[in-house]
Amino acid sequence: MQGINSSIGRQFKYLLSPSYNFRRQLVGKPHFNFKELEKRRDEMRKNIKERNLSIDINIDTALEKYREFGKLQYDVNCLREAKTALSRKFSRADKEEKGKLLIEAQALKVQIQEKEDLLSQTEKLALNLASAIPNFTHPSAPIGNQETARELKIVNQRKYNDTNREHVELCLQHKMVNFSSAAQVSGAKFYYLENDGALLEMALTQIAMLEAVKAGFTPTLTPDVVREDVVTACGFNPRDPVHNQTFKVSFPGHPDLCLAATSEIPLAAYNLNAIMEKQTLPSKKAGLSHCFRAEAGSTGSESRGLYRVHQFTKVELFAFTAPEDSEKITNEILAFQERFFSSLGLHYRVLEMPTEELGASAFQKYDIEAWLPGQNRWGEISSTSNCTDYQSRRLNIRMPKDPKTGKVEFVHTVNGTGCAIPRIIVAIVEQYQDKDGRIAIPELLRPYFNNREFFNPANP
Repeated sequence: MQGINSSIGRQFKYLLSPSYNFRRQLVGKPHFNFKELEKRRDEMRKNIKERNLSIDINIDTALEKYREFGKLQYDVNCLREAKTALSRKFSRADKEEKGKLLIEAQALKVQIQEKEDLLSQTEKLALNLASAIPNFTHPSAPIGNQETARELKIVNQRKYNDTNREHVELCLQHKMVNFSSAAQVSGAKFYYLENDGALLEMALTQIAMLEAVKAGFTPTLTPDVVREDVVTACGFNPRDPVHNQTFKVSFPGHPDLCLAATSEIPLAAYNLNAIMEKQTLPSKKAGLSHCFRAEAGSTGSESRGLYRVHQFTKVELFAFTAPEDSEKITNEILAFQERFFSSLGLHYRVLEMPTEELGASAFQKYDIEAWLPGQNRWGEISSTSNCTDYQSRRLNIRMPKDPKTGKVEFVHTVNGTGCAIPRIIVAIVEQYQDKDGRIAIPELLRPYFNNREFFNPANP
């Protein structure tokens, strides 16, 4: 009798064991809660329209799926309560009644499993719909495309000679770069830097990192490979889903990995799922890494040479801040960029970027563009973005609960280009050329070239 009852009891316990444990995704959650979205849906509809996103984002569908999720969660909880009541009844029942309760438990098990499966599917769909919604936008951001960017200043403006050449011709003439060998080895948009070109990258990297350390940034060498869900959580989703910019890699046991497009990604995830004490903020890092971008769909003269490539070295500035300080830190990073580019003697302008030029994570964005006389145009050499709590919510990086309100506040993240090497090389080579085709070395860099005045056309 004891053995039979024990056997029935074990079977009953198995039938009513919970199979669905409600959990949020590790990363990639929306950057808001759904109650906030309910209140601000009209504002977000306007924001999506002004960003002119090519992907279909339906706020009403996301909210509908969230409400459906809430109802399903309630149904599952009711079934679990029924399971608990049945368990208590089973423990007091005699053998005959336990047999009947076992049949009820089997039916209840099926109901719970069906509801939990639907709950899981609905949760995933609601989160996927919501996570596609971009950040809110700073009120001062110009509305429109690149042409509506607000020019804030032009620095080091000067005259250029009439025989300006493009950087490709100049770099080849000075044996600073080799595109043809790289094309055979790796394909188009790869390159070898050699001779003074290689020394120039090392000099720029060294100076940028040292200046960042002086400005209070912790020097950091980041992984080049990151998980795909981390990439998504940071907001690196293509505006055009056909032209995905991410290189994916895989090997046994690690199927969902990507090459980082920028060290912003591993830097943002550095404190994944962490609680950051307010007194530790701002936490500032200067990341040095290779960057990998597919540059799908990129054609035309702006893609020539070193300007738009698949792999490059970059120093990235990144900060975790208290919410009230993110705008201040954004301005600090922008000021760092201006000091650095001015120290190189570059002719550049500063732009406040419009809504259609903001990535999904950016609340506000500034670009710095250098004048490229060989191409007779401006070319972007850096950007600075205040991402507010878009990335931190999705990466679950927060501060301790407010003891008065009991609310959790998420940190803000800010990022900016310290030095994107190929683009700075393009700007230096084109701006420092003379009418004879020589390229002067900026004074700041001369100690790294034995105090030479010009780059050599052959081995130094």
